[in-house]
Amino acid sequence: MQMKTGLTFFLSLVFFQVWGQQGQQDSLLLKKIDSLATLKAQKIVQFKLDSIHKQNSKPPKKTPVVTFQWVGSSQVNTGNVQRTLFSTTGRFQVRGKSRFYKLYTDANYIYGEKSNVISENDLVWNVNHSFWYEKRFYGIAFGTYEYSNLRGIRNRYLAGVGVGCQLINIPADKAKNRWFVPYVSITNSLLYESTDFLVIRDIEVLRNSTRFLANFSLFKGKLILNNTVFLQPSLNDPNFRASWNNVLRLPLSSWFSLQSTLDYSYESLVLAGRQNSDVRLLFGFTFGNM
Repeated sequence: MQMKTGLTFFLSLVFFQVWGQQGQQDSLLLKKIDSLATLKAQKIVQFKLDSIHKQNSKPPKKTPVVTFQWVGSSQVNTGNVQRTLFSTTGRFQVRGKSRFYKLYTDANYIYGEKSNVISENDLVWNVNHSFWYEKRFYGIAFGTYEYSNLRGIRNRYLAGVGVGCQLINIPADKAKNRWFVPYVSITNSLLYESTDFLVIRDIEVLRNSTRFLANFSLFKGKLILNNTVFLQPSLNDPNFRASWNNVLRLPLSSWFSLQSTLDYSYESLVLAGRQNSDVRLLFGFTFGNM
């Protein structure tokens, strides 16, 4: 009987020891499973967070940018000399989404009278193409059509190609809150000109055209000054042309501005009795998002 009781006690001890070891193994296994599940969940969450971060950090898609502007100006004098002058300009620009190509076109029409006699009935239409225009050095191609009652031009055609250099160009994010933001560039091109005059001999010339452009944004964009100078000597004829355009603009909103324009132009070849240079001072407004 004692032997039977001892055997039973021994077997019970073995059973509880084995059961305890199995319980510890099961507990360790459950802990491992929990750890693996937690690690997998953390990896899934981190992967999703990384995906969201990558999506948010991607640069925005570049899309074509279209801007336009309309300018109206006038000048009226009364008294001994009656003078009426109206000028209107339309501008349109498209920048490609690849930032490789930009198209800019503008048309300017001027009508003027002196003592009730028509003096100006002039139109100038420009089409300009720019390539790699965000680079420091870029390419240009352009064409111009013009007729002018003031200068006796029935038709004038110009076409040219050249290169440009941005001497000073401050990025928009850095220029946003600055009191003074300059932009300066220079271009040089070879152009062909064909001019059909009403009276004097017609000309066909090759010109070297140099353009200086200086724009200044003052007082955080409260005042804008634009200056453009063209120097265009002929390469095969004693003929020279030059012009200077100065625009002072006072923005009243993002779409509307008051504007004054001072224009100077010079041509060595003009009709008999006409002066070589002309100066115009106009006051008006602009409307558009350019």
